Amino acid sequence: WERISSGSAPYQVVLEDDVIVSDNFMDRVESAVRELGECDEIAGDWDVLLLGAFGPVHFGGRHGITRLNALIAGGGRRQRSITEHCYVPRRPFGTHAYVLSRSGARKLIRRAFYASGHLDCVIWGIRELKLLMCHPMLA
Repeated sequence: WERISSGSAPYQVVLEDDVIVSDNFMDRVESAVRELGECDEIAGDWDVLLLGAFGPVHFGGRHGITRLNALIAGGGRRQRSITEHCYVPRRPFGTHAYVLSRSGARKLIRRAFYASGHLDCVIWGIRELKLLMCHPMLA
């Protein structure tokens, strides 16, 4: 996060070492980021674009029992579409694949520096993060 926050790139892809990605992964990531840049509603102003996640994140809102995770962990959001391939997820878990902007990296450094336990249970619940997710998931 520190490298991203002080780097020159506007965003970087963050992957865990065992992640499995979709075909044409980087092309699809770049396409989703381009969509966000062209979207009037957010005008490219986002912090994190999840490329995959667990929990109550189903694009159609079918969360089932995973709603309990969101209730217990807190930090849930109102799910809504932003672009054709990006939306606000209800309450994601997992850090296996995401795109992090410089502003998002700065927020995570400031807000999650002393996080203990499972980091993803803390960071994706931070309300000030402008958190989005790809549909369909790419990882």
